Amino acid sequence: MKIKSVLSMGLVFTGLAIGGFTYINASAKYDGKHAIPTELRGTWYHYVGSNKWTTYKLTKNRFF
Repeated sequence: MKIKSVLSMGLVFTGLAIGGFTYINASAKYDGKHAIPTELRGTWYHYVGSNKWTTYKLTKNRFF
């Protein structure tokens, strides 16, 4: 039982050491700072009550 715990701890420390040496600093430029995300675009409906609905339409650059 002790051998398994020592072996598993050794594997954990080895993985952490390898992970520490392979750190990559990634950066990306985001161009759509003022655009609505594609996941939110489209027509959205909100139920107000008594069979009344409010409609919201989201396009790339407009919300109305």
